[in-house]
Amino acid sequence: MNQRSGNRKDMGMARLKRMWVFLFPLLLVLMPACQSGYDYSRRHLTETVQTVCLKKHDFQAESVLSGTTLYVTGGLDGMVGKDMGVQQAILKKLFGVLQSVNLAALYTDAEVTFLVVRARDPRLGTSVTLMEYFPDYRKLMRLQMSGSDFQKRLVFLMNTSDQDKSEEWPALTMEDFMAHLAASSFRLKLLSNPFVQALLQVHQVRAVIQGQKLLLSMGQGSESGDESTLSQGIVRTSLVKTVADVIEAYDQKQGRIQQVVVHETGGKVLLRLTREDILEENRRQQSDAGKES
Repeated sequence: MNQRSGNRKDMGMARLKRMWVFLFPLLLVLMPACQSGYDYSRRHLTETVQTVCLKKHDFQAESVLSGTTLYVTGGLDGMVGKDMGVQQAILKKLFGVLQSVNLAALYTDAEVTFLVVRARDPRLGTSVTLMEYFPDYRKLMRLQMSGSDFQKRLVFLMNTSDQDKSEEWPALTMEDFMAHLAASSFRLKLLSNPFVQALLQVHQVRAVIQGQKLLLSMGQGSESGDESTLSQGIVRTSLVKTVADVIEAYDQKQGRIQQVVVHETGGKVLLRLTREDILEENRRQQSDAGKES
């Protein structure tokens, strides 16, 4: 997949994410009536979710409740268009599925903490994953969270590799979710500007939290990438904002993230910051932005 189509794909997902949050109040009014007659008890939850996905979204899915993580996954032919970007109709379908899964989680007596909706093109191996911390949805429904804050906490993952066709159903932890959110937000920030995308050539970001360290791996379109002062500054600014937002949302008191390390897929370390560095730089960035406005 070329870098330009990857950028269009991410921009399309960002627009759909904003649309989904904007339409949320209307969906909240209309969808419960459409859900009546279904059995969302823990015993029948996954079977009912599969039925709703097929009847309402024409999405033949498999659903699994792993711990407190509710998975909905399935294959969709024609996910990728001629420009090698994910079709807008496919993304809209997945957002609709996510909304139905949210409502299922509201009605069930099972404990649900995380939602994962994933679709894979069986022909090309491209997959799209939407991930959510379900208590955020409850806060949004109760008007305890703004639509913009909810939007920032949605995870969008893309994988254009066909190396792993097997389905896995891990019971997610908060550390897992925070790492996925950091990778998703960091990548979208880097790719939101075409100039930055051309400069850095980032096509994949992966993250994991190990021993209070957030490790971010950047896959680049060229072996060397751009190591100029400008590109390093862009990476640092984007990283600081991304991680500060994650800490503010989910880690203000727990201290799950104490250090952040960014490295290339080959292992070369590009950036290393402490929690204090990130929070201080983020305050300085906010202060500078306030002065400019």
